[in-house]
Amino acid sequence: MDALCPASILLLHDGELADVHALLESLGAAPVSARAHETQRLARARRDLVVTTARLALAHPDCLSNTEGDLPPARVVFASEDSPALRRQLRATGFDYLVRRPIDPAALRLLFVRLLYQGPERRRAERQYSGREVSYAIGSRSRHAILGDLSESGCRLLRAVPAREGQRIHVDVPADEAGCATLRVTGTVLRAVPARPGAGEGTIAVAFDALGDAALERLRQALRTGVVGSQAMHHSDHAAPGHAAPERRRAPRGAFRKRVVALREEADRVLMGCDLSTGGMRVEPHPTLGIGERLRLAIYAEPGAEPWIVGASVVRNDASGGLGLRFDVLPPEIARRLDAFVASLPPVEPLQRGEIGALGAVLARILD
Repeated sequence: MDALCPASILLLHDGELADVHALLESLGAAPVSARAHETQRLARARRDLVVTTARLALAHPDCLSNTEGDLPPARVVFASEDSPALRRQLRATGFDYLVRRPIDPAALRLLFVRLLYQGPERRRAERQYSGREVSYAIGSRSRHAILGDLSESGCRLLRAVPAREGQRIHVDVPADEAGCATLRVTGTVLRAVPARPGAGEGTIAVAFDALGDAALERLRQALRTGVVGSQAMHHSDHAAPGHAAPERRRAPRGAFRKRVVALREEADRVLMGCDLSTGGMRVEPHPTLGIGERLRLAIYAEPGAEPWIVGASVVRNDASGGLGLRFDVLPPEIARRLDAFVASLPPVEPLQRGEIGALGAVLARILD
């Protein structure tokens, strides 16, 4: 199954993101740029990726979420200046990444290659889109919601009652076609976003606890056979009833697919790292990296500077928590620059990891 470019990409800006628009086009995407006064017209269209500025992100939150029944898009916000208060607001709104200007163009390209061209073999866990009604419980009270999507590492619940980040949650996942058998999975609320301000329901993102072997195999079987799926919630290029149709790509489909395959191969070599130090860093889960494997990395950190080329070994695998990399002994100059980088704010911050989880966040490319 080939990786696919998102069907709809919205850039909301007043000219500040012209370079981002050009970058996305160079990757074979067909982004739509819009001005702030067009938010009402665009608010109902399905989006897979939304990119905007910090000023407009807070002024027009209505345009940044999909309409009821759709999966939330990946959300990226650009800022030249920011503060802890701004980052808290962006997290609460549901933004995924904060990009600080200035940023090295190569690092920015890696970020969008990673967002646009992650095939199922590159994802943390394969995601199955659903649409089935499921039961879940926070505390002792059982409730119902729509299962938006499911993977080995978590799920997304739609039309769910408000919840708080960090709450414990139990979800009854469908385990057969008829929906009679279920698998109860326990996890933590990562994010809860109301459908609109003051609404009594919204979306809950859930991260599952580590599963036992038997439970994990049942979940994998459900994902393999597609028993959690539903045509009503299929994530395709067709708009849902009452939704605006997504924009069509301008490139010929055959040429586009060849480019997607090439970029997917590049995306397979992109890593998002955090907890960076002179000793190593932690990176997201990767299906082709195992403990003991040696690799050479190009780490993009300083705008306008050449990437740091470092040797590393995989020394730890924490499943959904990612991989631990240990660097070879670094040259003194790279070690000094790395220490200075860690002491500053990263150019790309994964907002949903929290203030501590984003420390030392970098983008890296596997060279060999």
